[in-house]
Amino acid sequence: MVKRSGTYLLVTGVLGIIFGILMMAKPGATALALVLVWGIYALVDGVYAFIAAFQSGVEGGQRAFLIFVGLIGVAAGLVAIFQPLSSGIALTIVLGVWLIVRGLTEMFGGAPGGSRWLSILAGVLWVVAGFLVINRPGIGLLSVAIWVGSLAVVWGVIGVYLGITMRRESKETAESAAAA
Repeated sequence: MVKRSGTYLLVTGVLGIIFGILMMAKPGATALALVLVWGIYALVDGVYAFIAAFQSGVEGGQRAFLIFVGLIGVAAGLVAIFQPLSSGIALTIVLGVWLIVRGLTEMFGGAPGGSRWLSILAGVLWVVAGFLVINRPGIGLLSVAIWVGSLAVVWGVIGVYLGITMRRESKETAESAAAA
């Protein structure tokens, strides 16, 4: 079992590295794919919410809320699928706003005591990143794609390392058992 798990980690790690390199080599295509996947998710989620609104036991305000969520999800999904560039830019701006809010939260509600200056510094960096993303959403969208690709490569390297380690340990365990 351990040997198979090691092989699985090794194979998925190599695939993660390849996938990550391809994502970084083609950040525009990666960004488009991410927006389309999100669009499909929003569409399916919207349809599910709309269907859930008409299930038995759902009534009044809950039904209205589910219908509203369903309509918004379907609309957002369709816009993302048929207008992926505009949707990607909009999602990137939302990310920028989130970065700014995250930074302000860190600056004004961060760690107490001696490390307070680190919270303020981190908050300032979050806010700066947010403004950069909002001011250049196209570049921000490509940057997100490159970051996702980088994370895939890092995850792949870790998977390869763990896979090799598990396979080696499995082999050593089998040899120890055979010698005993």
